Amino acid sequence: MSEPRVQTIEEIMDEVSQEELDLWVPKGEDGEPNGKRRRCGNPAGQKESYDKRDSTIVDVASVLCAGYSQSIRHIYYKCSGLGLVGKDHGKETYWYTVVANAVGKTRWDTEDTRIGWADIADDTRTFNVPYTWEDAQGFVKSQLPLFKTDLWKGQEKRVVICTEKDAILSMLSTTCFTQQVPLVSFHGQLSDGALYTLAEQIASWKGQCEVVWCYYLGDFDTCGCVIDRAVFGDPLADDIDKKMGKLTTLLLSFFEDTPTVCYERIATTHEDVCNDAYAAYILPANKDTNLERFLADTNGDSRTLGVDALSHEELNDRVESVINQHKNDTAWDEQEDYLRTQRDVLLTMFKK
Repeated sequence: MSEPRVQTIEEIMDEVSQEELDLWVPKGEDGEPNGKRRRCGNPAGQKESYDKRDSTIVDVASVLCAGYSQSIRHIYYKCSGLGLVGKDHGKETYWYTVVANAVGKTRWDTEDTRIGWADIADDTRTFNVPYTWEDAQGFVKSQLPLFKTDLWKGQEKRVVICTEKDAILSMLSTTCFTQQVPLVSFHGQLSDGALYTLAEQIASWKGQCEVVWCYYLGDFDTCGCVIDRAVFGDPLADDIDKKMGKLTTLLLSFFEDTPTVCYERIATTHEDVCNDAYAAYILPANKDTNLERFLADTNGDSRTLGVDALSHEELNDRVESVINQHKNDTAWDEQEDYLRTQRDVLLTMFKK
């Protein structure tokens, strides 16, 4: 028997009427959401309709998670763009919670298989389990793949991937582990201790490479752009330390002859804001103390876009692209050959 055909998002939305969308996200006279909130459960006797809303959210989530695990926030962005839920502003979390509750309830439902536990990228907390093996032969077999040599040896450049959020880190961990690229979550603003650890890693490559490229993924908004500017430098700053950024300042102050640090934000960017594909997820900038500096980078464009609007697949593709553009394939192939040779040596030693 063939597998049932999975609906597309367009087909899912065809089953939703405009009247239902207007009920779920009330709009004002101008046709825009008027900010009213409706309680989950049985609002105004419309439980059946709100149950359909939650089921539609899960249907959309199941399509998004078909190829890659996704964060709840990415699913929320997609649902808000479709009009299934409204848009949170500033520190609001109401509509995000509506999506999180709908998806979370389904994961606990043993009869509803649309969303599995592995489909959501939210496992960012460490869970340590003691290692055991059936026998010595099993130990050798399991440990051999853990032996690695430095595949970046002989490269003129190295790469570090930095993210604003833990959820993004969990999405990119497999790619970065496979490519032997350090991956760090700033968890909002990077602490001084974590910054020193990053500087220490870059300094350890002294004499091994000339340049270290740091690529950053975070929200493109007034607060989000402050995070990477503080670490990697603000070209418009008057203060020399702020112009260089904390990372370069730390390297120059506490280390000698370190590789040159280069930086680029690869998600989200002003180009993403201007991309029609993300138009449904745009929000106006908050009028805070960082607004003037934000507008200086955008030529007065006050639109913002969260990094979670981009799918797991898109973020992963961007990271793979920047990693590969800095790899010398000949040097990489030589190191892979050396790794295979050393694993054979190790296996021979185990057999003895």
